[in-house]
Amino acid sequence: MTKRPLTLLEVAIGLALTAILLTTLFSSFRQMIQINSQVRMLSESLHPHFVMRLRLNQVFGRIYPGDKLTLEKDRGDGSAFKFQFNNGIDHSTDFAGEVEGQLLLDDKKQFCLLLKKKDKERKEVLLQGVRDVCFEVFDPAKKSWESELDEKQPLPPMVRFGIDGREYTLFLPRTEHKVGYP
Repeated sequence: MTKRPLTLLEVAIGLALTAILLTTLFSSFRQMIQINSQVRMLSESLHPHFVMRLRLNQVFGRIYPGDKLTLEKDRGDGSAFKFQFNNGIDHSTDFAGEVEGQLLLDDKKQFCLLLKKKDKERKEVLLQGVRDVCFEVFDPAKKSWESELDEKQPLPPMVRFGIDGREYTLFLPRTEHKVGYP
């Protein structure tokens, strides 16, 4: 059996099939790069909110019945939420154990957790570039969200706060009130 040389038509068909295959592969690769870029941008925009929520879940999980909670409205630069909680073991012994906490919007438009103990203060920036913050607590007796907190009232089961129109609800697990869903 003798080998015959390739015809020009066979070479052209081979090149066309190779071009189609390479075009498909590069198109898929370009789409994967675009999707990866979109996922990265979305992840970078959501990550600070995720980290903030983790930190606040940690804080609110350590508020006990009898700890003081206060809602301050219209301080000139927005509202603030003050509370006491057990910060547990901290990298700075000055802020270990029982501390006063305050969630507020500072003058640099940063949503912050301000920790105070005795005459020392530490600010943790949770989110940057925030325009508006508001706080509410759930009143189980009225079954509604209230923007004022009665200090005689026991620890509320939930706290809700809005940051630039985005709502976050955090549970206070050590409360006497349990919230049930119908």
